[in-house]
Parts: sequence; structure tokens; C-alpha cells
Amino acid sequence: MNVCFEKAGEICGARGYDLLNREGQVIPMGVGNASLSGNAYGYQGQAFAYSGAFNSKSIMVRCRD
Repeated sequence: MNVCFEKAGEICGARGYDLLNREGQVIPMGVGNASLSGNAYGYQGQAFAYSGAFNSKSIMVRCRD
């Protein structure tokens, strides 16, 4: 987020800027997969699961006149 504020400062310069909107959210994600195979002599299976999240942030600024 600091990089965004620095970039806004570079673009707007000495005029400065106003913060119009600031948002952030945690976006969960999960993936799962399982398989089972077999025949008359036995079965074999495997499973895979992953769970986590990432953080998304954004700002909207307007340079002052």
C-alpha cells in the first residue's frame, strides 16, 4: 500500500492528492481433488487439499488542483 501512496505523490507532486477510496479484503481460496480406483483385488485412492487466502487492497486518489 505504501508503494501506491508514494506513486500518487510522484504523479501529483507539490499539489498533493485527496484519498477518494480505500478498500481491502481477504479473498479465501481452496482447491481439492480426490480419486479412487480399484478392481476385484483391491482399491487405491489419493486425496489432495489446499486452503488459504490472499489479501487484496486498492486505493483511489485525485490530484488537487
